[in-house]
Amino acid sequence: MTTSTITWKLVADGLPDVESNVLLGLSSGFTCEGFLDTDHEGAQIWRDVCAVEIEDAVVAWAELPMFDSHANTP
Repeated sequence: MTTSTITWKLVADGLPDVESNVLLGLSSGFTCEGFLDTDHEGAQIWRDVCAVEIEDAVVAWAELPMFDSHANTP
C-alpha cells in the first residue's frame, strides 16, 4: 500500500495557479478535484474536473498527491 500526506491550504491564505488541478475542500465537508478559473470578465470561478462551476464554497485546497507507477503499485 502506498500512502500520501495531504497538506490543506486555506483559500484565505492563498490560491493555486489558475487552471491547475487540485483537491478542493468544500464547506459542505465534501472534497473533489477541480481548478480555479476566470470568467469572461476576469472574476474567479471554481470548477470541478468536468469544468462545471462549483456552487458550494471552496474553503481549502491541496496539491494532488503523486503516484509513482514505476516503483509503487497498489
